[in-house]
Amino acid sequence: MPGEIQCLRDEGVGSLDGSCLGRVCDQRQMNLNLIASWYRRCRLHHRAFCEEATVSAKYLPPNFRVIDLQEARIVRAPRNCIYATISYRWGEHEMSTPMPTSKRKDVRIDAFGREWIRLPPTIPRTIADAMNLARCLGIRYFWNDSLCIVQDIVEDVTSQTASMDAVYSSAVVTIVAATSPHADFGLPGMSIPRRYRQVSAKVKNYELAVAFPKYHDLDTKEHTIWNTRGWTLQEKILSRRLIFITDYQVYFKCNNAVWSEDVFAETGRLSTSPRSHPNPFSWVAARNGLPEKRIPFHYRFLDTLLDGSLNIHIKRPFLGQFPNYAAVVKNYTQRALSFESDRIRAIQGVLNTLDIGPFYAGLPDQFFRLALLWQPPFESTCEENQAGLPSWSWTGWKIKSGCVWTERDTRYANRPSSQYRYTGPKDDAQSPNDFHVLTNRGYSVIGRKQRAGKQPNITPLISRYLDRQRILLHFGTTSGKFFFAHSRPPYPLNSEAFVLHDIVDSLQRCVGEILIAPSLVQRLPAPCTFLKLGSGLGVEQAGISTKYLEYENPDGDGSRDLRHPSSCEIVNVMLVRKLGKKLYKRIAVGKIVTTAWQLSGLFRKEVFLA
Repeated sequence: MPGEIQCLRDEGVGSLDGSCLGRVCDQRQMNLNLIASWYRRCRLHHRAFCEEATVSAKYLPPNFRVIDLQEARIVRAPRNCIYATISYRWGEHEMSTPMPTSKRKDVRIDAFGREWIRLPPTIPRTIADAMNLARCLGIRYFWNDSLCIVQDIVEDVTSQTASMDAVYSSAVVTIVAATSPHADFGLPGMSIPRRYRQVSAKVKNYELAVAFPKYHDLDTKEHTIWNTRGWTLQEKILSRRLIFITDYQVYFKCNNAVWSEDVFAETGRLSTSPRSHPNPFSWVAARNGLPEKRIPFHYRFLDTLLDGSLNIHIKRPFLGQFPNYAAVVKNYTQRALSFESDRIRAIQGVLNTLDIGPFYAGLPDQFFRLALLWQPPFESTCEENQAGLPSWSWTGWKIKSGCVWTERDTRYANRPSSQYRYTGPKDDAQSPNDFHVLTNRGYSVIGRKQRAGKQPNITPLISRYLDRQRILLHFGTTSGKFFFAHSRPPYPLNSEAFVLHDIVDSLQRCVGEILIAPSLVQRLPAPCTFLKLGSGLGVEQAGISTKYLEYENPDGDGSRDLRHPSSCEIVNVMLVRKLGKKLYKRIAVGKIVTTAWQLSGLFRKEVFLA
């Protein structure tokens, strides 16, 4: 990666903090004294921005364990524990030996009744290096998932993976193995040398060097393995401070600053940049009890978290934290998981910080009807992940470019009511009155403060799906039958890319549009079944038949005008495939103009979505 030329500091000059002059990086060893000074400087000067763990620490699970670096053993975390943690890739299949983990048989009780676990004789190098770095920072306790969670105790795994928001928010610093492909690789600049050497030379009377990439340049999936993994997103989002270790150098990132080994940028002054404000995903309990108008602006929709990479551009107060949710889900669904069954668990910590829940298969209670309209981006691929997750949620699919919500859908979303129910513009009796979630544990009404509901009668087939998938979506709505026309622009019939297709009636008149793969269209029966999810306004394309755009001129002269497709009332629909009596699966979502929907011969249906 080509770098800029920077001028190095003059050794004869005193303190150059904040001067932004260059600093030489040692390829063999990271500057441990400098990194420790960053940590101390942040804790001293950034208290209001980076010292926020008092609330989240109270919600650490009762079985929370840490490694006592002084005693070299795993213990129950003491009260008000100050600890560091690590964010890394296990990559066990690339290691020469199995990943050491703590098991039930390893748990010991000392003479005072205190639980402890002996550390394994050999600790993978990436983890061992991070533990040594924590010692250099003066931190006694360290948390690591493989060792501090007893892997064969179900309650341990369940409670701690569900509490990742508290675990990472409470840590004083997270050490990031950004370029280490597996747990035994080591941290560059600790047990192994860094891959890249800084080039420097003396030109006339100046010491010059090639600057390494900036933090924001490396903080992408193209440049670090760490940014491609599903679990690491919430670790990145929830951490108060990151020590970001790469093959170039070490970077320090907190809510107020970004510092690196190759530049004198440290200062005790607080940044005035809008990106330096507190994390909008800081632990939600810290915001509970605040009335809506008192919740700070940056908590609602400020794109500070990933330094702009979330691309949160929808700033509508009535959407609350939905833009944050949508942006995180888009980023997350582009990442890989070793086990697709972890699709919800690996993001649960971040979802816990958003006060628009509870969440049902990853979709938020407050904006459930809007959340159902997720779709892959244009020309992306989307296939079922075969993990038994519901088709109506993005968690049930592999989406190459990340799932999205269109600006048109969010633009015409109404403010949730006092009961936290979302309805589309000018919704009517043809839409689902309520959505219900059916699980093995009960039946819930989405969007109601009183969420318990009377369980419906279910068929043996639905019961079997419920046993296998553990969650079904139940609602009543209207359905219509329509056909597909060509894609726009024309694509090969075997293409797996999701592109716009016209939806047409039995006379081949265009009534709407849908994003779907041509290969998928070829496998669907004709006509296809569409279910109404709600109402909205406008379609993107102008090919709607004039029959469905006509309306009577309000002047009363009997003449008729044509609405523009972008301003006509539409129905948000879900294309489904029937699995059995009342049981369906989501294929895609689209839009049909309301007049065409009303003339299509509608049927009222009771629906269970698998």
